[in-house]
Amino acid sequence: MANGIKSAAVSYATAGTQATIAAPTKGKIRIHGIALAAAADVTATLKDGSTALTGAMTLAKTAGPLSLGVPPDPNRILWELSAEAAFNITLGGAVQVSGTVWYTIHRYNTYAAPGNDQIP
Repeated sequence: MANGIKSAAVSYATAGTQATIAAPTKGKIRIHGIALAAAADVTATLKDGSTALTGAMTLAKTAGPLSLGVPPDPNRILWELSAEAAFNITLGGAVQVSGTVWYTIHRYNTYAAPGNDQIP
């Protein structure tokens, strides 16, 4: 996208934790939007590495897709993950879940004092 937002495709059919966006080196993932749809009822938990960002949300086939922050806006951050952490989705069952996650990577200054993540 022209505004610097990247997208990651979601297409999983296996229960358990799915690596959706790899952990960045010297940076933090910022989630700007997410859309998920399930072929049957299943729970999904969004995670900052192994730490839950949400509870187990039910994706119901009859309810349509889950959409948060759509369309994505670079000025709206739904979640900022921990430094150098991956964004993962944990599925509660072996059900096809498809969608997109929109994100940016916030790179931080490695020469700054600890806790100061300002871009140089």
